[in-house]
Amino acid sequence: MKESKQSNIINLPYQLAEPKDLQDCDDIGVFSFQLRLHGVEQIRLIQSGRLAPTPDVVRNLNSINELLREFGKPELPLEFLADKP
Repeated sequence: MKESKQSNIINLPYQLAEPKDLQDCDDIGVFSFQLRLHGVEQIRLIQSGRLAPTPDVVRNLNSINELLREFGKPELPLEFLADKP
């Protein structure tokens, strides 16, 4: 049985894990938390005007939501993107 890498990934205050640290992660909770954290940061940057909601950015956020849905986790609210030019 694989040992969970949870204790090696989540540090306080919450930080994004390095991709290499998530490669062998077998904990859906940790992985989905990191996805959500990345998505929330992207949303924050869009809402503050520091990141343009380009098709690639929107596609990335939709991909995050697809994975969260697959893991049975709540999705990120993306309705605000419909108001963006």
